[in-house]
Amino acid sequence: MRRRTWWVAAVLAVVACDRGGGAARVGGGGNSAPASAAQTARPAAAAPVGVLPPGVTREVGEQGRELYLKACVMCHGENGGGTALGPSLTDRTWLEGNGSFDEIIAVTRDGVETPKEFPVPMPPRGDGSFTDEQIRAVAAYTSSIANAR
Repeated sequence: MRRRTWWVAAVLAVVACDRGGGAARVGGGGNSAPASAAQTARPAAAAPVGVLPPGVTREVGEQGRELYLKACVMCHGENGGGTALGPSLTDRTWLEGNGSFDEIIAVTRDGVETPKEFPVPMPPRGDGSFTDEQIRAVAAYTSSIANAR
């Protein structure tokens, strides 16, 4: 398990560098200077909340969107379209479960230790600390973007 933790941390560090922490340069020619953090960093964006599951309020959906931006965006992408690290959440193809609200809650709660098609395990409870209410919120948001198409 310790070996897997190191590997996941290394992948996440590479992804973080690729998202704006790398050696980006501005200007032209060989004398270009390193870009400032303000020039390379931009806040992550997420798709707007779509149609929520029955009984879920818009407020809960927005909370789920914020949680998604904190813990899920690096693998599932800014608009849920997927990356090399995690699958798209915007289509009706689900690698784990059937895509129902209850299944999304279960996968978010339990994580995916051995993904079927991707190199990085999905940690349980989002970033490892989501409460049951937060899991329900991020699952509601995920359901809303999956059912938007």
